[in-house]
Amino acid sequence: MKLFLVLIILQFEVPTDTARPRKCFSNITGYCRKKCEMGEIYEMACLNGKLCCVNVLELRARRKIAKPPP
Repeated sequence: MKLFLVLIILQFEVPTDTARPRKCFSNITGYCRKKCEMGEIYEMACLNGKLCCVNVLELRARRKIAKPPP
């Protein structure tokens, strides 16, 4: 019975590192990962030694907004 209760409790445990990737710091809208997924590029390094992966389409849209009008 005790083993059954332990197994039920362990099902609800969520590993913190793999469940939700941490967001990059400052104003970058990316996620800290070991490897960037398809459609993402490496923007800068996170504090934990992983890569800050940013979606290419979001990055292009952000750069268009950041350009001042002539």
